[in-house]
Amino acid sequence: MNHPTILPPEGSGPADSSRVLPGGAECLTRGLLRKDQHRMRQVIMASQTAPAAVARNLTALADIAARWAPCAVHLAAVAPAPTDRERWLRFAALAAPGPRTGQGREYADVVYLANAVREFLHALGTEVTDGPAVTRLTDRLRAACARGDDGDHPPGFRVPVNALARTHKEPLHLVRRAVDRLIDEGILEQRGPLVRTRGSHALDSARAAHVAHRIHRQITAGVHPAGRPLPPDRVLAAHFVVGTDVTRDAVHALQHRHIISTDRTPQPPPAPPSPPPAPASPAPPACTTGDIQQGGGAGPFSAVPGLAAAARDAIGDWRYRKPVTRAQAEQRWALFLAMSRPLLGTDRSRPGPSQQAARVREAAGLPLPDERWWAVWHTAVLATALLDLRTALSVQEPRT
Repeated sequence: MNHPTILPPEGSGPADSSRVLPGGAECLTRGLLRKDQHRMRQVIMASQTAPAAVARNLTALADIAARWAPCAVHLAAVAPAPTDRERWLRFAALAAPGPRTGQGREYADVVYLANAVREFLHALGTEVTDGPAVTRLTDRLRAACARGDDGDHPPGFRVPVNALARTHKEPLHLVRRAVDRLIDEGILEQRGPLVRTRGSHALDSARAAHVAHRIHRQITAGVHPAGRPLPPDRVLAAHFVVGTDVTRDAVHALQHRHIISTDRTPQPPPAPPSPPPAPASPAPPACTTGDIQQGGGAGPFSAVPGLAAAARDAIGDWRYRKPVTRAQAEQRWALFLAMSRPLLGTDRSRPGPSQQAARVREAAGLPLPDERWWAVWHTAVLATALLDLRTALSVQEPRT
């Protein structure tokens, strides 16, 4: 898409930096633009209400607006987004201000028109300086979003504007202008303060279905026993590294399927046929924190070096949608499976570690999903469970 650029005069060699924009007269130079901006500041700072001064200022403002109106009309014709087009047309309309009657209304018109023309000239100067850079950045972001699931901005996921500025090494205001253009084109979606790629509604539904499936598996595995309500939404959200809105939708789906009751208590599964009674076995001795932390190789902590750092990296990669290849996800998944074995090797009778260990077994018992971003999420869920198990084993009063 063509965008306003600085063109050299006809028959000349290199581009003349004094030219401003195509669509205007040849006399419209950068120096004249700066001169008119200075004139705006003089008019705004002056508080002259005499009829002659008001008429003189209104005439000067109308002349300045009419001088640069062709540039606004040209920019509106080539604007890539509807909002930009409407903005430039609104600026072009300044060249034909409405009728003014009365001295007070005329002075108010001076102040209003001076601020409007100043905003126009500032936008025009910004377009001359940053317009080509914004167009190039918009094209790069559009191509990145077009790669879909194979790219770094899959459908429905958040697009962090600040991270984009760091990645592309561009000023933040240029990235925001490029993002605004893509929002107008429908490639990105603005949902509250967050910017996401198109398809965020479908992704939220899929994410809630994934979490509902995992909660159902945890109920079956005994992580959430019948008779005890589920943890609050914020706790479930921390376990599954999602937002509370996702866990809330997942819980509502399980309630609709009558897997949990309205008070968030798991329904007991149908009772199987009673097997013949087995001889009672002696209960294993209680495992204390001192027993865990003593004994050299018997303790789980010496056998899992680097667990905290690796888990935090995996969780951060999912939270901030950092580029992770499928091979990296598989390598990290195998690492966490190896780290889970020493933590699950010794029988624990305390309720806290037992519940966290059941979470780890449930997460590790599922295969790694084929989709790259769901594999990253699956790994982050296992990493969260391993961190919680490690914390439960290292404190006197385990977390429940």
